[in-house]
Amino acid sequence: MRSALIFLMTIPFAWGCLGPTTEDDSDDMESWDSLSDDQNHSGPFKSISAGVVHSCAITQDNQPVCWGVSDGTDWDYGQVSNTPDTNAASIVAGAAESCTLDRNGYATCWGGGQSPPPSVAFTSISMFGAGCGLDANGDIHCWGRS
Repeated sequence: MRSALIFLMTIPFAWGCLGPTTEDDSDDMESWDSLSDDQNHSGPFKSISAGVVHSCAITQDNQPVCWGVSDGTDWDYGQVSNTPDTNAASIVAGAAESCTLDRNGYATCWGGGQSPPPSVAFTSISMFGAGCGLDANGDIHCWGRS
């Protein structure tokens, strides 16, 4: 297992490796650090989503909060530092990108060098390098890196 995430009394705690587990899959990164105590956030939260190099949650005030890689390295795409101030109903963290849906189903996305999502009201979205959303008619709309 490479990482894990649990809730203890509405406080998310994360642990595990944020990077490669062997020298063969280390790419050009010299080292990756494990999550530290300063990346544990107090809640309460409404929901949480774990991505590859970051995680995000929605506060009781409907604000997205993200933590993880934000150190200017090759894996820092602004997925933590560019978290918007938006009224979020749901959140999803992908590889190095995240999106929220507002109460009307419109997506706000950041990080990952993505093209913006289409201006469509979604019932759900999924992210992992590219994004796809399902609208109320059951149609799928996708967008990706620009």
